[in-house]
Amino acid sequence: MSNKIEEFRIETDNRIAANAENTSLHNAAAAFNTESNKAQYSYNFSGWEDR
Repeated sequence: MSNKIEEFRIETDNRIAANAENTSLHNAAAAFNTESNKAQYSYNFSGWEDR
């Protein structure tokens, strides 16, 4: 019998390792960070306590 939680943990570990090597993903994240900071995107949200 397979352990679904352990399978999920292994899948997650594999995805994280693959993402660490994914240059396209790193570039997209850096571009989003740069552009969203220029636009002050994060300033459009208030803390969860305000909801």
